[in-house]
Amino acid sequence: GMGAYVAGGVFEASLVAWNTAPPFKYAFGNATDYGASGVRVESGTMRNCTVVSNHVEFTMPVHQFYAAVHVDKNGTVEDCVIADNTDAFGFPNDLVQVSGAKVTGCTFTVEPTVSRPLVAYVNPAGANPVWPYGSPETAATNLFEALNPQVDGLVVHLAANSTNLVTSTVALRRNVTIVGDGPRETTVVKGNRKFCLVYFYPSATEAMIANVTLRDGLCAGDDMHTDVSYTLNGGGLVRFDRAGTVSNCVLTAAQNGTGNRGYAGLGAYMDGGLLTHSLLHSFNLVSGDCPYGLVLRLRGGALVSHTVISNAVASSTGYLLHTGQTATLVWVEDGEIRNSLIVGNALTFNKDVASCGQHALAAWLKGANARLVNTTVVGNSMDMGIAGDSAGVRVEKGSVVNCLLTGNFVNSELESNAAGGGKGTWYNNAAPEYVTFVNGAGNIPVPEKLFRSGCYRLKGGSPLVNAGFKEPWIDDATDFYGFP
Repeated sequence: GMGAYVAGGVFEASLVAWNTAPPFKYAFGNATDYGASGVRVESGTMRNCTVVSNHVEFTMPVHQFYAAVHVDKNGTVEDCVIADNTDAFGFPNDLVQVSGAKVTGCTFTVEPTVSRPLVAYVNPAGANPVWPYGSPETAATNLFEALNPQVDGLVVHLAANSTNLVTSTVALRRNVTIVGDGPRETTVVKGNRKFCLVYFYPSATEAMIANVTLRDGLCAGDDMHTDVSYTLNGGGLVRFDRAGTVSNCVLTAAQNGTGNRGYAGLGAYMDGGLLTHSLLHSFNLVSGDCPYGLVLRLRGGALVSHTVISNAVASSTGYLLHTGQTATLVWVEDGEIRNSLIVGNALTFNKDVASCGQHALAAWLKGANARLVNTTVVGNSMDMGIAGDSAGVRVEKGSVVNCLLTGNFVNSELESNAAGGGKGTWYNNAAPEYVTFVNGAGNIPVPEKLFRSGCYRLKGGSPLVNAGFKEPWIDDATDFYGFP
């Protein structure tokens, strides 16, 4: 803690004020560790104290670890006033309470009520911007103007066929909707590859971004620079922090920082949240590495549905991993990918990865609640330069249900569609005859002439039609193309 650190005993009747956690990584050990601009209570008790006007200058995704008061699971805070503490954007940032910690009888900041119209427009070519930007004729010329201030229920419209340049992370703290008014391919929110593009705070449970292209973000790592915001733990374009929805969007052209170790997800790092009816394509890994999911990392019950992942490329100078780490497009710890398509991705390593961990071309399921359901994995390739221990989809824990895996190649000549391991299970999946599933049942071989012309829908009369396990949600569901 910048003001005090409690590691046992009682800290009481004290004032902790006007402290600042400065904007560089090692202000308090490692930025991914726990800390506080005011008081950290690791164990013991803080009682009858006043903690006010402390400030966190971090613009990285560590707000869940950094606040004026951080209480670990063995700590107790009683009868304190904790108020007027802020984060780098001026939002209240009073308390982080780890599960199991005891906080009772405290008073916190009461945020002022802000009143504003709930519709705003943005047009970079606008000639007459007038707050509150309530019509296309008075549209703001940049997104940040229209979002100031953020209030629940605000809907911000981006002009059709516009490119909206942003110079820092779009941090959504309220239940705001940002929607493109034109085709999603040509209504763009564009960064400069120095920061994660969009960050959903936990408070933004109903926030949404829809019908736009998100591009040119950065997934940086643990030797990041001070001007790189919201990137430490992953997420090049979107970071879902237990909240947020991205719908009908294109996510593209993010990259990792040179020399940085980005903790997964050039497209998105999802700690909860929903990504649906979207296209993720053309992610290029440059020098550096990005373990635990090149395109997506899912945890916290995250859901991806009706989404395409395609054309992710590891460049000729890039590599994905250090010793013991894992290369894969999608890493799922706790969450589900449903009714989606993983197609046409090519990963090539020019680094000797013989000493590294196991690999999975399309997806790696790592946790007991990790699921890949009703998803087609086809036409992907991985060239490692060595044989390695690789597979198209690997299930260490979790389950793969009703999926189709075919035409996935490792090291050019080896088609490798599925592998078990650990306690993973496979139910009612389809793959080539020579693929052996472990810990599962009902898996069937892929027939010839599998798909209809021009798409990845099954041909009429295919033995795979209605051959899967009936999931509880499937009665009212559609496939990727919108058919029942």
